[in-house]
Amino acid sequence: MNVPDLKKMKGSFEALQIRKLRHKLSAHSTDYLNKETATKEAYVPLRFDLGDRDITAVRHTSSMHHEKVDLSKAIDAHITIMINVMDTIAEKAIKTLFKGHDQKQKEFTEELSDLRIEKDGGLVFKDTEGAPKIVVTFVGSK
Repeated sequence: MNVPDLKKMKGSFEALQIRKLRHKLSAHSTDYLNKETATKEAYVPLRFDLGDRDITAVRHTSSMHHEKVDLSKAIDAHITIMINVMDTIAEKAIKTLFKGHDQKQKEFTEELSDLRIEKDGGLVFKDTEGAPKIVVTFVGSK
């Protein structure tokens, strides 16, 4: 499908805090490569606080350093990026697969538009074909 801007997409995944935490505590806990300093570091989990959904890890190489990660925020960031990536891929796929089929392209683009409304917290109500569609969006107070 030639995913648009693949390098940028990969970079957004690499920047995720949950991904870094996974590398530090499970995949590469004894030989985590810190790309900023180009040094290897060792990490161990120090405290799992499920009540606050936090995890604290300690770096045991060079100077001792504690890192606290809010798992809820880290997972939410991951989910948001995944949804945005799937949205981008779906849009590209519609344009590619239905090139030259304007009616099909329009149909699937409308469905994607409805999904985007729901992604942003709105509601889309549809009845039978030809019936009016009701779209409800919520606006926060300022």
